[in-house]
Amino acid sequence: MKYYALPFDARQATRQLPKTDVEESVRQHIRLLLLTMPGSFRFSPWYGGWLNKHHYRLPDKRKGEKKLENELKEKLQANLRQLLTRYEPRLVLHEVEVTVILSPPGGPREKGGRILFNANVIGTLPNQESFKHAQSIYLK
Repeated sequence: MKYYALPFDARQATRQLPKTDVEESVRQHIRLLLLTMPGSFRFSPWYGGWLNKHHYRLPDKRKGEKKLENELKEKLQANLRQLLTRYEPRLVLHEVEVTVILSPPGGPREKGGRILFNANVIGTLPNQESFKHAQSIYLK
Protein backbone atom coordinates (compact mmCIF):
# COMPACT_ATOMS: atom_id res chain seq x y z
CA MET A 1 0.00 0.00 0.00
CA LYS A 2 1.30 3.45 -0.87
CA TYR A 3 0.95 6.55 1.36
CA TYR A 4 1.12 10.23 0.45
CA ALA A 5 4.54 11.76 1.10
CA LEU A 6 4.85 14.66 3.54
CA PRO A 7 4.95 17.62 3.39
CA PHE A 8 2.38 18.23 0.67
CA ASP A 9 3.32 20.68 -2.07
CA ALA A 10 0.28 22.81 -2.89
CA ARG A 11 1.69 23.56 -6.35
CA GLN A 12 1.23 19.90 -7.21
CA ALA A 13 -2.43 19.77 -6.16
CA THR A 14 -3.55 19.57 -9.79
CA ARG A 15 -1.07 16.79 -10.51
CA GLN A 16 -0.70 13.43 -8.86
CA LEU A 17 0.86 13.78 -5.40
CA PRO A 18 4.01 11.76 -4.67
CA LYS A 19 3.51 8.54 -2.76
CA THR A 20 5.81 6.50 -0.54
CA ASP A 21 5.86 3.17 1.30
CA VAL A 22 4.63 2.63 4.86
CA GLU A 23 8.10 2.80 6.47
CA GLU A 24 8.95 6.19 4.98
CA SER A 25 5.44 7.45 5.71
CA VAL A 26 5.85 6.58 9.42
CA ARG A 27 9.28 8.27 9.46
CA GLN A 28 7.79 11.43 7.95
CA HIS A 29 4.97 11.38 10.48
CA ILE A 30 7.41 11.08 13.40
CA ARG A 31 9.34 14.09 12.10
CA LEU A 32 6.08 16.00 11.72
CA LEU A 33 5.01 15.11 15.27
CA LEU A 34 8.30 16.29 16.75
CA LEU A 35 8.44 19.54 14.76
CA THR A 36 4.79 20.61 15.15
CA MET A 37 3.73 23.15 17.79
CA PRO A 38 1.03 21.67 20.07
CA GLY A 39 -2.36 23.27 19.44
CA SER A 40 -1.61 24.24 15.83
CA PHE A 41 -4.05 21.65 14.42
CA ARG A 42 -7.74 22.17 15.10
CA PHE A 43 -8.58 18.48 15.15
CA SER A 44 -6.43 17.84 18.20
CA PRO A 45 -4.86 20.35 20.60
CA TRP A 46 -2.42 17.65 21.83
CA TYR A 47 -0.89 16.97 18.41
CA GLY A 48 2.71 18.18 18.44
CA GLY A 49 5.95 17.73 20.30
CA TRP A 50 6.75 18.90 23.83
CA LEU A 51 9.94 20.65 22.70
CA ASN A 52 8.11 23.10 20.45
CA LYS A 53 5.89 24.35 23.23
CA HIS A 54 8.42 24.46 26.03
CA HIS A 55 11.87 25.00 24.57
CA TYR A 56 11.86 28.66 25.60
CA ARG A 57 11.06 27.61 29.16
CA LEU A 58 13.53 24.80 29.70
CA PRO A 59 14.13 23.67 33.28
CA ASP A 60 16.50 25.74 35.37
CA LYS A 61 20.17 24.93 34.60
CA ARG A 62 21.17 25.77 38.17
CA LYS A 63 19.85 22.34 39.22
CA GLY A 64 22.95 20.72 37.77
CA GLU A 65 23.78 19.42 34.36
CA LYS A 66 22.99 15.73 34.97
CA LYS A 67 19.68 16.51 36.65
CA LEU A 68 18.72 18.81 33.76
CA GLU A 69 19.67 16.16 31.18
CA ASN A 70 17.58 13.53 33.01
CA GLU A 71 14.59 15.84 33.35
CA LEU A 72 14.66 16.78 29.65
CA LYS A 73 15.16 13.14 28.65
CA GLU A 74 12.21 11.90 30.73
CA LYS A 75 9.86 14.63 29.46
CA LEU A 76 10.65 14.12 25.78
CA GLN A 77 10.65 10.34 26.04
CA ALA A 78 7.22 10.29 27.73
CA ASN A 79 5.82 12.82 25.26
CA LEU A 80 7.10 10.94 22.21
CA ARG A 81 5.76 7.63 23.51
CA GLN A 82 2.34 9.21 24.14
CA LEU A 83 2.25 10.89 20.70
CA LEU A 84 3.19 7.70 18.86
CA THR A 85 0.67 5.63 20.80
CA ARG A 86 -2.11 8.13 20.13
CA TYR A 87 -1.37 9.30 16.56
CA GLU A 88 0.55 6.54 14.80
CA PRO A 89 -1.57 3.36 14.83
CA ARG A 90 0.50 1.77 12.03
CA LEU A 91 3.45 1.36 14.40
CA VAL A 92 3.51 -1.20 17.19
CA LEU A 93 5.85 0.59 19.55
CA HIS A 94 8.51 -1.45 21.34
CA GLU A 95 10.95 1.16 22.62
CA VAL A 96 11.50 4.92 22.68
CA GLU A 97 14.96 6.01 23.80
CA VAL A 98 16.01 9.64 24.13
CA THR A 99 19.47 10.97 24.89
CA VAL A 100 20.23 14.57 25.81
CA ILE A 101 23.60 16.27 25.36
CA LEU A 102 24.22 19.73 26.78
CA SER A 103 27.06 21.66 25.19
CA PRO A 104 28.61 24.86 26.58
CA PRO A 105 28.37 28.18 24.74
CA GLY A 106 30.55 28.37 21.62
CA GLY A 107 31.84 31.88 22.20
CA PRO A 108 31.75 34.87 24.55
CA ARG A 109 28.61 36.32 22.93
CA GLU A 110 26.62 33.10 22.97
CA LYS A 111 24.57 32.46 26.09
CA GLY A 112 23.30 29.16 27.38
CA GLY A 113 24.92 26.79 24.91
CA ARG A 114 23.10 24.20 22.84
CA ILE A 115 21.03 21.15 23.62
CA LEU A 116 21.04 18.09 21.35
CA PHE A 117 18.18 15.61 21.60
CA ASN A 118 18.55 12.20 19.94
CA ALA A 119 15.33 10.21 19.73
CA ASN A 120 15.38 6.54 18.70
CA VAL A 121 12.13 4.73 17.99
CA ILE A 122 11.94 0.96 17.61
CA GLY A 123 8.79 -0.90 16.67
CA THR A 124 7.02 -3.13 14.19
CA LEU A 125 5.07 -2.10 11.08
CA PRO A 126 1.79 -3.74 9.93
CA ASN A 127 3.64 -6.05 7.50
CA GLN A 128 5.64 -7.40 10.49
CA GLU A 129 8.80 -5.58 9.40
CA SER A 130 10.99 -4.23 12.15
CA PHE A 131 11.17 -0.44 12.24
CA LYS A 132 13.99 1.78 13.53
CA HIS A 133 14.09 5.56 13.33
CA ALA A 134 16.61 8.09 14.66
CA GLN A 135 15.90 11.81 14.84
CA SER A 136 18.20 14.56 16.11
CA ILE A 137 16.96 17.97 17.24
CA TYR A 138 19.17 20.94 18.20
CA LEU A 139 17.98 23.74 20.45
CA LYS A 140 19.88 26.91 21.24
